[in-house]
Amino acid sequence: FEELANKLYEMKNQALGKFSDTDKIVIQAEPYVDFQLLVNTMDATRTIVVDQQKISLFPDVSLAAGIL
Repeated sequence: FEELANKLYEMKNQALGKFSDTDKIVIQAEPYVDFQLLVNTMDATRTIVVDQQKISLFPDVSLAAGIL
């Protein structure tokens, strides 16, 4: 999940100043996705540690049901 957090950090930095809701993320999961995988994904979206500092990524996480 480290790679996910790194990519989200990069995306957030690109979005700053361009969008007003840079603290929000929506995770869309299919019903068959393992619960622990979903929890780990949510955790990776919230914060990242850069140069020994904890940085907020997307603390406002929402879940959406998958589309069939």
